[in-house]
Amino acid sequence: MRLTGFRAGNRLRKAMLSRLVHALRFTSGATARAAAAILVLVLPSCSSSYPNPFENSSQMTPPPATAKIVFTANTYATQKGGGLDIFAMEDTGANVTRLTFCNTADRRCDYLEAIPGTDRARQAVRRLLDSNGDGKVTSADGESLRIVDLNRAVEGELVAGNAHVSGADWSPGEEILYYSAAASATDDDLFQITANGQSNQNLTSTASQRERRPRFNLGGTALAFERVDANGRGQIWIATSLGLRALTPAAPAGEALANTPYVVGAEADPVFSPDSKFVLYRQLVATGNGGLGQWSFMTIRTDVTSATPTVLLSGGGAYRGAADWNATGIIFVETVSGSGPQLVLVDASGGARKVLMTAGAGFEVAYPRWLK
Repeated sequence: MRLTGFRAGNRLRKAMLSRLVHALRFTSGATARAAAAILVLVLPSCSSSYPNPFENSSQMTPPPATAKIVFTANTYATQKGGGLDIFAMEDTGANVTRLTFCNTADRRCDYLEAIPGTDRARQAVRRLLDSNGDGKVTSADGESLRIVDLNRAVEGELVAGNAHVSGADWSPGEEILYYSAAASATDDDLFQITANGQSNQNLTSTASQRERRPRFNLGGTALAFERVDANGRGQIWIATSLGLRALTPAAPAGEALANTPYVVGAEADPVFSPDSKFVLYRQLVATGNGGLGQWSFMTIRTDVTSATPTVLLSGGGAYRGAADWNATGIIFVETVSGSGPQLVLVDASGGARKVLMTAGAGFEVAYPRWLK
């Protein structure tokens, strides 16, 4: 089965995703489809019109030259409960700089996650805006995928909020984003969209399965993502030119974590090591912790078959959010019930822990990523 919409010169990525589509549809029990059935997406869950990608100007500033990390937070506010904006900092925690000012006295929004590409000032973002006019920003408003140009202080929508975009990553060396979004009430799929919004495709179309949170390795030769079955059991999968396979062993399904797609034992948020030999992911080990759950970090080798996962960080009753990994180390947000979130840096062994930032209890810090 072929995929349309890939650059002709990128044979490796074409082969990798062609196998991904075939294998995911086969393993889900879906009927095989001809290549002609893989069409530009025109579904109610995603935008089928493509506006000017640079509209809706507001106050913004690009990351300082010394900044190494971007993240989202509401720590600009004097009281907890404010909407999230995008911030940057150095890898020492110094010079925290607010990059967006979406939240004002007259407007509430959430920049849920920034997804930086090679251009530090031009980033993809997942964003919530009060679309239903109820004065609140919740998932009911819909998580959209947008492009933000921090130099020009403009942004534009690529995928509308009713798609409920749950994750995204840039395809290295290309003006293409891979993202996960809702194809139905019980199904998230992987999609591909060009940065100008003129080609938007569903890559998986699996029934009763959620493919979420795609991440490429640095060379663009492998794609990892979480796959959640109908029982909420999440597992890490990987696609390469050799095909598609489950990277991690399936864990028994445990207690559900309320208001999430996960159950105890679920694996989520994979990210590659800089050399691509490992994938780091988080695993839900218990519920509680103020509704956040307790999460451990695990690593598993990608270059051997039937690899055994290794615990990197665990214990302390802590929530550990989605991590990012580069040559400097691993960054993530850690929260224990009753305390404020901390943005933490550790080395590849899980040691040399440094707390780069601590927010007050009730405030939010989320989704740190390394700037390119």
